[in-house]
Amino acid sequence: RLREWMGDIHEAKTLVAQARVERPDWWEPPYVLAGFEWREGNLNVCRELLKIAATLAPWRPKLWWFLEDVLRLAGLTDEAASAAARAEDIERQRDELLKKASGV
Repeated sequence: RLREWMGDIHEAKTLVAQARVERPDWWEPPYVLAGFEWREGNLNVCRELLKIAATLAPWRPKLWWFLEDVLRLAGLTDEAASAAARAEDIERQRDELLKKASGV
């Protein structure tokens, strides 16, 4: 991300893509790459990367919220609603677990 902030998007993408090759099971590289694509206006690539990230880390609601935004912009309202429902369900489950853990 620092490389992107410094204006070297090509190097930023190269470094994150390398991390993705070295750790294909890690959700963050496709998520970060999706952010790069989002900012460049490449919604289709962004959407596909977010789907990969969400498959690798289905319990992370921020992936689903981001995917919802991208799907809505693409006019895929049913899929967007499904992604939003998934994010809400994950957050609800997390809140329930936190309540149980705190004894409330």
